[in-house]
Amino acid sequence: YYTGKSRVSGHIIESQIKNVSGERRESVDGMHELKAHAIEMKNALLTGNLRAFGKMLDCAWQAKKKMANEITNPMIDEMYEEAIKAGALGGKLSGAGGGGFMIFYCDNGRRHHIAARLERLGGEVVDFEFEKFGPRSWRVRAEDHEVPLLRTVAAGRT
Repeated sequence: YYTGKSRVSGHIIESQIKNVSGERRESVDGMHELKAHAIEMKNALLTGNLRAFGKMLDCAWQAKKKMANEITNPMIDEMYEEAIKAGALGGKLSGAGGGGFMIFYCDNGRRHHIAARLERLGGEVVDFEFEKFGPRSWRVRAEDHEVPLLRTVAAGRT
């Protein structure tokens, strides 16, 4: 789900580092909780317990929010709560937080309820799929802009 708000993650990460290195108790606790939840999520996935994974995703999100105030905001909190009310077991923002994309886990058959509720909040539900070999990207060099990226086929010629 795209929240409709982009963010600059650098300042959020800096805030997290400052909070943890400054030994802000809530941030340090959140970091330790997040680590413990990540291990529990891994174990849930390895044993095929997807409901436990979804619930731990929620616990991890609650812990992540403790690390810096900028990770969430009232808009993101509302989106998250609406997804939970509609049947999501858990979710999180991708990256540092503050906006961008959210991902949710739900039981089979609940996705359309969650999507409908989230769409009413102004964001965009985006389909995705897991990639067997992980993320891939490509670059377009400046000199490549002179070469058409797309060619049409006309009378057998390109």
